[in-house]
Amino acid sequence: MAAGRGAELLRPSSSAGRATFLELFFDLAFVVAGVLALVALLDMLRGRGAPLEPPAPPIGREATDVRDPEA
Repeated sequence: MAAGRGAELLRPSSSAGRATFLELFFDLAFVVAGVLALVALLDMLRGRGAPLEPPAPPIGREATDVRDPEA
């Protein structure tokens, strides 16, 4: 069935109908990563994505603007 360089990487045809738990885990991880990427993309397109400005400094620390050294 499979001839060539990658033939030894394939499973024998007798076990072709069953997936291992490791394969199912990686399938699930791939689906979850895809869904998270899609949600992030949709949030960005709707304007609710991550802010472009740096976060505010913690309370109790001096607020310095690193973008403007003259201030």
